[in-house]
Amino acid sequence: MRNFIHISSPSLYFDYHHHRDIKEDFRPHRFANEFARSKAASEEVINMLSQANPQTRFTILRPQSLFGPHDKVFIPRLAHMMHHYGSILLPHGGSALVDMTYYENAVHAMWLASQEACDKLPSGRVYNITNGEHRTLRSIVQKLIDELNIDCRIRSVPYPMLDMIARSMERLGRKSAKEPPLTHYGVSKLNFDFTLDITRAQEELGYQPVITLDEGIEKTAAWLRDHGKLPR
Repeated sequence: MRNFIHISSPSLYFDYHHHRDIKEDFRPHRFANEFARSKAASEEVINMLSQANPQTRFTILRPQSLFGPHDKVFIPRLAHMMHHYGSILLPHGGSALVDMTYYENAVHAMWLASQEACDKLPSGRVYNITNGEHRTLRSIVQKLIDELNIDCRIRSVPYPMLDMIARSMERLGRKSAKEPPLTHYGVSKLNFDFTLDITRAQEELGYQPVITLDEGIEKTAAWLRDHGKLPR
């Protein structure tokens, strides 16, 4: 096998603090949860495999907040809340600066990493992947509201209050064995600035996003409408 592309996650950077333009070598003092810890462990396995298999070039990609058609996480959950509650609660009104990655851009990065032009790159190299557009969370949510043509308002809530609600939902979820609508981790991801530096991917892989963030949201909203994925 000439190339092996491993998809990891920037979640291993998250530490409940504001960070902008995070580089690939950043490590928090401790991981936020078991998911992040498992991603770091998987990368350690890839590093061991790269040393044991010099004939194969291993590449690790860390795409931030993947979304697009067939997504079952971020955008569908937002759409569900918009329809059922008519409002979206965001810490500090969604002022956090964030990055996202439309799935076609992640696929494009995978394709670039598998090309012969990258064979000279070191095995085990890690790359951040995003749409390369730092945006406030509020602007992203508002764009989705506009594209879905939903009567919905963004409401600003103090982070401590929303986090307290999320922790209560987690406790109820554990008792009922059901996934809570809000979690401490999920609310925290909405509160803190969290953007990545993709310079390494641009310079070494030749990566440039092929779909803009607005185009990605428009395509995703159209898919949700056309495939009957919106609540009635």
